[in-house]
Amino acid sequence: MLEAIPPGDIDLGGATLVVRYRADPEQPDLLRVSLLSHRTEGEPARIRKCELRCILVGQAMTRDAMHARVQVEAKHRGIARVAWIEEPSVAA
Repeated sequence: MLEAIPPGDIDLGGATLVVRYRADPEQPDLLRVSLLSHRTEGEPARIRKCELRCILVGQAMTRDAMHARVQVEAKHRGIARVAWIEEPSVAA
């Protein structure tokens, strides 16, 4: 089971999947999803290493497909935390 964390907790150390999504203005039943793997070592006062890996950029998918993809990536990468960030829609 993934632990949902607030976006402000992404840098607290450890590994997190960062999911940014917004409604697709051209296809109302789909979301545009970007997915990053974020890993930090250290404490907020002194981060020794920070790593970002892009997994998806603006891919169109349903909400169910987004959740399934996040589950697969979390299991594959051994990540237990996820930050869900809903962004405002962009006008077409």
